[in-house]
Amino acid sequence: MDVVERTRKVEVKLGMTLLGLIISSILYGIALTQTYTYFQRFRRDRLLTRFLVVAICLLDTASVFLVGHACWYYLVTTQAISVSVWSLNAELVISMFISGISEMFLAYRVWMLSGKKLWLSVVIVGLALLHFTSGQVSAIQFLELKRFARFQSVKVPSILRLTSAALCDTGIAVALCHFLRKKRTGFKRTDRVIDYLILFSINSGLLTSVASIACLITYLVVPKTWVYLALCFLISRLYANTFLCSLNSRKLLLDALDGDEFSAEVHVPKYYPKPRSQIFSRPFPEVPTQIDVYVVQETITEVDDLRVSTLFSSLR
Repeated sequence: MDVVERTRKVEVKLGMTLLGLIISSILYGIALTQTYTYFQRFRRDRLLTRFLVVAICLLDTASVFLVGHACWYYLVTTQAISVSVWSLNAELVISMFISGISEMFLAYRVWMLSGKKLWLSVVIVGLALLHFTSGQVSAIQFLELKRFARFQSVKVPSILRLTSAALCDTGIAVALCHFLRKKRTGFKRTDRVIDYLILFSINSGLLTSVASIACLITYLVVPKTWVYLALCFLISRLYANTFLCSLNSRKLLLDALDGDEFSAEVHVPKYYPKPRSQIFSRPFPEVPTQIDVYVVQETITEVDDLRVSTLFSSLR
């Protein structure tokens, strides 16, 4: 059996590729769980939304398959590591569709929550389109160059792709937090749900933004280690999970609609019965017995439920 000798630098590259596949597979499993949860909870969603969920699931599956093919090519068949296998470029194309669907859907949410402010939506959609277009251009250029050593000559589309992704995701997170905060009503139930949604928006936008920035830095500073390649594998899974989690997070609003905010407590004085001997051994009191009557008034309002329902409709 022939022994394949590899340098330390090659081992680092292959290790990053394998690590990216492992973490990417874990995130893919989470996405499948989110997809199953969505179809169990929201069977009455619009047909377009359900179609997008199916599309995300299929694209995410194809992306993981292509990442696995690339790892098989470099780790098992021991082909030339200096050559960019076709599956890496195909994965980048699919990744742009996943990120595009996720960013456009969140941009639609920003548009609804902002009261349909056109200028803000145009800025976010413009960044999303720049991210998508530059990604497709990068994939075409990488496919033509074929060798990793030549990729440094076409840095501009990759820089635009990662920079626009970070700006778009950060802008979406900030906009969602701002307009959700303006939806606060003063009711504890609604405000608690809005706080959860704000926290989710920050976390989801922060994850994709940090991943894009880290990918850009490693691509420019240490391109020969392939750390950026592993991060690119993760970014696709993060966008898919962000899209699915944004849909499933509406369960908080449904729970708020079903829950009860007010509970009335009736305080009744304790009564300690006396022995029968003490009751009948003395005459009846001449003064009438004073009876305390406690009236509990409960006011039920539907304003909070109406506000939660409106917020739920804007997040569909």
